[in-house]
Amino acid sequence: MTVCERCLRHSHLIAHLAPRIAGLLDKPRPRPSGLLQLDEEALIERVASPRRADAARTFLARFDPDTALESLVDADVTAICRHATQYPDGLRQLTDPPRVLYCTGSAERLEELLAQPAATVVGTRKPSPYGTEVARELGRGLAAAGVTVISGLALGVDALAHQGALAGKGRAVPCWRAGRTSRIPRGIGSSIARSGRPGSCFPSCLRGAARFAGAFRRGIGSWPPSGRSP
Repeated sequence: MTVCERCLRHSHLIAHLAPRIAGLLDKPRPRPSGLLQLDEEALIERVASPRRADAARTFLARFDPDTALESLVDADVTAICRHATQYPDGLRQLTDPPRVLYCTGSAERLEELLAQPAATVVGTRKPSPYGTEVARELGRGLAAAGVTVISGLALGVDALAHQGALAGKGRAVPCWRAGRTSRIPRGIGSSIARSGRPGSCFPSCLRGAARFAGAFRRGIGSWPPSGRSP
């Protein structure tokens, strides 16, 4: 078991409250911090209005971990909570790390990938011709040197870095911003899957995922949350 019921439940509560969290993080400073580390009741009281708080408590009362796990299996997604040995050490060093990491493929494969040297490559969605060449060649060069390339799957620098890593016969770990159902550059995700290099995903929401992800990065400063929440 790579995810405990408590962390799985908390992750789904984050997904349920995501639109409200995004609204708070979009407001002028000071923005709330440490939200992912709050326990369930403290999180509800921190971000929800009285009406939404009651709805959140009802959501928790009806939450069925077995159904949630079955949904992950059906989607070919593995959940890894921070209590599991496969949870990346780099995430543990964040001030507000996600309790659950969602990834395609097996937890063992992700652990194998992240045990190797890794570098994150991110940038604009509209690079110049020079930036396009640099991003692709940077991914290729890192791969040739045996370094795993970690990036998002947005158009632009992120996708170009992955293209370069795959061209260099290297390892690529893509991070979905808003779940595996979100739009990704054509051919990149499938190329990674065919190469046996599963993408990794961070906790996300189904409702308002993109807005939550952007607000999360600005307000909390953690990795881009993504993944799939039933």
